[in-house]
Amino acid sequence: MSADLRRVDELQQDGRVAERVALLSNRLVVVVPPSSRLVVRGPSDLLAVERLALADPQVVPAGAYARQWLEKVGQWAAVRERVVPTLDVRAALAAVESAAADAGVVYRTDALQSARVRVAYEVPAADAPPIVYPAALLAGASPAGRGFFAWIQSAEPKAAFARFGFEVLQSPGP
Repeated sequence: MSADLRRVDELQQDGRVAERVALLSNRLVVVVPPSSRLVVRGPSDLLAVERLALADPQVVPAGAYARQWLEKVGQWAAVRERVVPTLDVRAALAAVESAAADAGVVYRTDALQSARVRVAYEVPAADAPPIVYPAALLAGASPAGRGFFAWIQSAEPKAAFARFGFEVLQSPGP
C-alpha cells in the first residue's frame, strides 16, 4: 500500500503487479496550534501565515497533493515563499505541534492522531486532488502475501482504517 500512486503505477507498468485495488482515500486539512487565533475559511486565509509546513512537494505525496490543491485554487504562487518543506507529513505535523510553523497542510488521518494541533480547515473534495492508497499484490507473491492482500480488503481491517479516519473505497480502481 502506498499514498504514492505514481510509484505503484510504475511497478504495474514494469509488470511487477499481479493485482491491484484502490483501497483507501484521505483528505487534506490545514492544522494550526490549538492556541492559534488563525481562522481559515478558505485557502486565501493562508496568506496570513508566515510559515506553512508541507511535506516536501518535490518528493512526498502529501506535499505534492497540497501543492496541487493550492495551485488549483490559485494560491500556490502567493504562499510558495512561506512554505517550510519537511521530510514527510509527520514532520510537517510536528512543525505545527512545536509552533515552528504557524500552520501546516497534512492528511486528516495524521491530524486526528495529534492532540497538539487543531484542524482549522478541511479541504473540500471538489478542490483537492484525489488521494488514493492502492494496495498492490506483487507478481510472484508468496501464499502469505496473497493471504494478506485478501485480508486487508475484508471487513475487520476496513473497520480499523475507518476508525483512524481513512475513507474506505469499495471498488477496484487506480
